[in-house]
Amino acid sequence: EDRAVIGPMDGQIFFFLSRGMFMLIPTSNVQRPYRRIELSTGPGAVGAVNQWSTFIGEDEAGHPCVYWLDPNRGPYRYGAGGMQWCGYDVQTLWGTVNLSAANRVAIGEFDPVNRRCVWAVATGSSDDPDTIISLQVREGQHSESEGVRYGWTVWSGPIATARTMVMFGATMGATMSRKLKPYFGLASTLLRAESATATSDNGTAYQAYFTSKAWGLEPLTTKKRLGKVSMQATTETDVEIELSLIRNYGDISNRESVLSLTPVASETRTLRRFDDADLNDAW
Repeated sequence: EDRAVIGPMDGQIFFFLSRGMFMLIPTSNVQRPYRRIELSTGPGAVGAVNQWSTFIGEDEAGHPCVYWLDPNRGPYRYGAGGMQWCGYDVQTLWGTVNLSAANRVAIGEFDPVNRRCVWAVATGSSDDPDTIISLQVREGQHSESEGVRYGWTVWSGPIATARTMVMFGATMGATMSRKLKPYFGLASTLLRAESATATSDNGTAYQAYFTSKAWGLEPLTTKKRLGKVSMQATTETDVEIELSLIRNYGDISNRESVLSLTPVASETRTLRRFDDADLNDAW
C-alpha cells in the first residue's frame, strides 16, 4: 500500500509503501525526469506507517535526513549514514503500538530549535495517540549491530494525545514570528509547547523520571552501605526532586528521599543533601 511521500531532500524525493522504500533522483532527460532507486524491497523490506509520521530532520552531525516509522521495527532514518534503525531503545514500547488504530496510528514532526524528533503514537487499544516518543538527535550514537542508540524520552500527559503536530510561528498575527514553536492539536484544544512562561501541561503539573542502570560494586561478596548522597542543581521555586534507591534489583521497598530546590535567599545554584538516602547490605 502507498503510505508516504516526502522531500525534496538534496533534490531527491522519497516514496514509502507499507513494505518498501524508493528514491527518485532527477535526470536531465525530459522524457524521464526522474530515475527510481530501490532502497528497500522484498519480504523483509522497511516501510512506513503513514504520511503524518514521516518528515525531514537532521542527524547528530547536522546532516539532513528523512525520519519515518516502520510498522514492524519503529523509528528509522535515511541520510548521510545510509539507512539506520533508531528504535532499539524503544522497541518494547513500539511493540504496544496499535497499528490498527481507527483514527490515527501516529503523527510526527522535527523540532529544529531543540534538534528533536517527536512522534505521538497510539498504544494498546487506543484509536488515537496517547504516548509521545522523543529522540534528541544530538545524543544519538551509531552502533554496528543495534543502529542509532540513546537520546530517547517518553512523554505522557495531555500533550501526548495530540492528533496533529506542526512547527509554526511563536506568535500569531499580521506579522508572523520567524521563530518557530511546536504546536499540538488535541481533540478540542490547541497547545503551544516550549513556552517560557508555562508551568504546566495544559493544567497537569510537569513530572519527569529516569532510572539509571544497575551498579554492581566489587567485591560482590561484601555487603556495602550507601551513606551520603548530595545533589548540585539550579534553584527553582516550588520544585522538588525525589531520589528513590533500588537495592539489589528490588529485594526491599525503595528508599525514598525528597529535597526542595527553592532558594534560601537569592542564590542561583545549590548543593543539598538527601537526608534519608541511607542504604545497607547492598551488593
